[in-house]
Amino acid sequence: MRFTIRLQRTGNSRTLPINYQYELSSWIYHVLYQGDQDFATWLHDQGYQFEGRQFRLFGFSRLDLRPYDRRGDRMVMRGNHASLQLGFALPESGQHFLRGLFAEQTFPLGDQKTMVDFQVESIELQPVPDWGNRSSPSSHAETLRGGTKGPSSIYRASNPICVSRPRPDGKADYLHPDEPDYVERLYQNLMNKMQSYTLAVGGMAMPIPPYDPALFDLEILSEPRSQLITIAVGTPRETEVRGYRYDFRLHCDPSWQEFVWNVGLGEKNSQGFGFVEVR
Repeated sequence: MRFTIRLQRTGNSRTLPINYQYELSSWIYHVLYQGDQDFATWLHDQGYQFEGRQFRLFGFSRLDLRPYDRRGDRMVMRGNHASLQLGFALPESGQHFLRGLFAEQTFPLGDQKTMVDFQVESIELQPVPDWGNRSSPSSHAETLRGGTKGPSSIYRASNPICVSRPRPDGKADYLHPDEPDYVERLYQNLMNKMQSYTLAVGGMAMPIPPYDPALFDLEILSEPRSQLITIAVGTPRETEVRGYRYDFRLHCDPSWQEFVWNVGLGEKNSQGFGFVEVR
């Protein structure tokens, strides 16, 4: 499920840092913690798991602050309103729970230098795009067994898509979309996330077959634009993550496309990467 959250600026400050993804993710965790401490703690510390990997299974868009002025590493709002989209992999029964949690929230957003106070004006459930007949993401194993690819849709990466390859020193290389194993790694990441969701809702995981364009195919339609984002600025966890923004055609099962639309494509979705829009 996916929501549009509309915000109103309160107070006098209008200036935000360019890198605010870490703080925005922290606010989402805080709201969840207020509503369900056990769930929020589990999501932050453990998350959905599959084969030793942990996933948070939510994503969010960039803030739409238009109009604004760019001043160095800062953005200065010229208006009083902003909005963002927030997506979760949760059963439909979680819709009212989430809407209630985020309604009328007030929060500061920013870093030690500048921040803006916001209040949630409204939260609206977004209609699910029509991808044709689709099954629940929890039953995606049936699609794997059937071996059909399904329809294609065109997307725009509104947030940079992050794909990495581990290095022997424990760090990661962030891959350009031209890398030969780029799409395969996107496929494997998506399968792992969907398997973790399947297990969390009581389903049975199925063996994931090797990457096959007959099941999952991604065609890049525009020149990828590199974006280096600093996470957790000014904290011991400060790190730089590189992703790429581009338009693309995704050809796969409708339930897989819905999962991508809700959570995001690629890695680090809960930190503000991989959020996509249907064009």
